[in-house]
Amino acid sequence: MPKLILYQVADVTQEGGNKFRKIEMKDEQDLLLLGRMERNKQFYKQIDSFEAKKAISRLHALIEKADGKFYLSDLSKSGTYVNHRRVNKRTQLKPHDLVYFGHPKGAEIIPDQPITQYFWDLKYVVSIA
Repeated sequence: MPKLILYQVADVTQEGGNKFRKIEMKDEQDLLLLGRMERNKQFYKQIDSFEAKKAISRLHALIEKADGKFYLSDLSKSGTYVNHRRVNKRTQLKPHDLVYFGHPKGAEIIPDQPITQYFWDLKYVVSIA
Protein backbone atom coordinates (compact mmCIF):
# COMPACT_ATOMS: atom_id res chain seq x y z
CA MET A 1 0.00 0.00 0.00
CA PRO A 2 1.45 3.41 -0.90
CA LYS A 3 2.47 5.78 1.88
CA LEU A 4 2.33 9.59 1.76
CA ILE A 5 4.95 11.82 3.38
CA LEU A 6 5.07 15.59 3.02
CA TYR A 7 8.60 16.85 3.71
CA GLN A 8 8.93 20.46 4.80
CA VAL A 9 11.02 22.59 2.46
CA ALA A 10 10.25 25.90 4.11
CA ASP A 11 11.93 29.06 2.90
CA VAL A 12 11.93 30.54 6.40
CA THR A 13 12.46 28.88 9.77
CA GLN A 14 11.86 29.77 13.38
CA GLU A 15 14.58 31.37 15.43
CA GLY A 16 16.77 28.78 17.04
CA GLY A 17 17.61 26.86 13.91
CA ASN A 18 16.01 24.69 11.31
CA LYS A 19 13.10 22.68 12.64
CA PHE A 20 12.13 20.78 9.54
CA ARG A 21 9.04 18.71 9.98
CA LYS A 22 7.26 16.08 8.02
CA ILE A 23 3.63 15.14 7.76
CA GLU A 24 3.13 11.42 7.41
CA MET A 25 -0.04 9.54 6.59
CA LYS A 26 0.17 6.14 8.24
CA ASP A 27 -0.63 2.96 6.31
CA GLU A 28 -3.85 2.35 8.25
CA GLN A 29 -5.13 5.91 7.66
CA ASP A 30 -7.63 6.77 4.96
CA LEU A 31 -7.83 10.44 5.90
CA LEU A 32 -5.79 13.11 7.63
CA LEU A 33 -7.07 16.51 8.79
CA LEU A 34 -4.61 19.40 9.04
CA GLY A 35 -5.03 22.66 10.94
CA ARG A 36 -3.92 24.85 13.81
CA MET A 37 -6.14 23.38 16.53
CA GLU A 38 -4.51 21.23 19.15
CA ARG A 39 -6.30 17.90 19.06
CA ASN A 40 -5.52 14.48 20.36
CA LYS A 41 -7.34 12.74 17.58
CA GLN A 42 -5.84 9.88 15.64
CA PHE A 43 -6.41 11.45 12.23
CA TYR A 44 -5.40 15.05 12.93
CA LYS A 45 -2.03 16.79 12.45
CA GLN A 46 -1.43 20.25 13.86
CA ILE A 47 0.20 22.80 11.56
CA ASP A 48 0.86 26.40 12.48
CA SER A 49 2.59 29.27 10.74
CA PHE A 50 4.86 31.59 12.66
CA GLU A 51 4.88 33.88 9.62
CA ALA A 52 1.14 34.59 9.60
CA LYS A 53 -0.88 32.97 12.38
CA LYS A 54 -4.22 33.90 10.83
CA ALA A 55 -3.32 32.24 7.52
CA ILE A 56 -3.91 28.77 8.98
CA SER A 57 -7.48 27.71 9.82
CA ARG A 58 -8.46 25.43 12.67
CA LEU A 59 -9.45 22.86 10.06
CA HIS A 60 -7.32 23.89 7.10
CA ALA A 61 -7.06 20.91 4.74
CA LEU A 62 -7.99 17.26 4.30
CA ILE A 63 -5.90 14.50 2.72
CA GLU A 64 -7.73 11.32 1.70
CA LYS A 65 -6.44 7.99 0.42
CA ALA A 66 -8.59 6.16 -2.13
CA ASP A 67 -7.63 3.33 -4.49
CA GLY A 68 -3.94 3.79 -3.69
CA LYS A 69 -3.99 7.50 -4.57
CA PHE A 70 -3.89 10.57 -2.32
CA TYR A 71 -6.20 13.58 -2.66
CA LEU A 72 -6.01 17.03 -1.05
CA SER A 73 -9.00 19.27 -0.33
CA ASP A 74 -8.87 22.83 1.00
CA LEU A 75 -11.13 23.68 3.95
CA SER A 76 -9.75 27.17 4.65
CA LYS A 77 -10.26 30.83 3.79
CA SER A 78 -6.59 31.55 3.06
CA GLY A 79 -6.15 28.59 0.75
CA THR A 80 -4.09 25.49 0.15
CA TYR A 81 -1.85 25.52 -2.91
CA VAL A 82 -0.41 22.76 -5.10
CA ASN A 83 2.34 23.74 -7.53
CA HIS A 84 1.55 27.46 -7.15
CA ARG A 85 -2.19 27.15 -7.78
CA ARG A 86 -4.93 27.51 -5.21
CA VAL A 87 -6.85 24.26 -4.77
CA ASN A 88 -10.59 24.65 -5.29
CA LYS A 89 -11.59 21.00 -5.57
CA ARG A 90 -10.30 17.60 -4.55
CA THR A 91 -6.83 17.43 -6.10
CA GLN A 92 -4.70 14.33 -6.61
CA LEU A 93 -1.22 14.60 -5.06
CA LYS A 94 1.71 13.31 -7.08
CA PRO A 95 5.38 12.79 -6.17
CA HIS A 96 7.38 16.04 -6.11
CA ASP A 97 4.29 18.28 -5.97
CA LEU A 98 4.84 21.42 -3.89
CA VAL A 99 2.11 22.00 -1.29
CA TYR A 100 1.68 25.30 0.58
CA PHE A 101 -0.74 25.65 3.48
CA GLY A 102 -2.05 29.23 3.72
CA HIS A 103 -1.02 32.50 2.12
CA PRO A 104 -0.74 35.94 3.73
CA LYS A 105 -3.24 37.32 1.17
CA GLY A 106 -5.10 34.07 0.56
CA ALA A 107 -8.60 35.55 0.76
CA GLU A 108 -7.79 37.64 -2.34
CA ILE A 109 -6.53 34.74 -4.47
CA ILE A 110 -8.96 33.20 -6.95
CA PRO A 111 -9.04 29.38 -6.98
CA ASP A 112 -7.00 27.70 -9.72
CA GLN A 113 -5.30 31.01 -10.55
CA PRO A 114 -1.50 30.71 -10.74
CA ILE A 115 0.38 32.62 -8.07
CA THR A 116 3.97 33.74 -7.90
CA GLN A 117 6.22 31.78 -5.60
CA TYR A 118 6.39 33.25 -2.10
CA PHE A 119 8.53 32.70 0.97
CA TRP A 120 6.65 30.59 3.48
CA ASP A 121 7.23 28.32 6.46
CA LEU A 122 4.52 25.77 5.59
CA LYS A 123 5.77 24.54 2.22
CA TYR A 124 6.15 20.80 1.63
CA VAL A 125 7.24 18.46 -1.14
CA VAL A 126 5.17 15.29 -1.72
CA SER A 127 6.72 11.84 -1.47
CA ILE A 128 4.72 8.70 -2.22
CA ALA A 129 6.49 5.44 -1.44
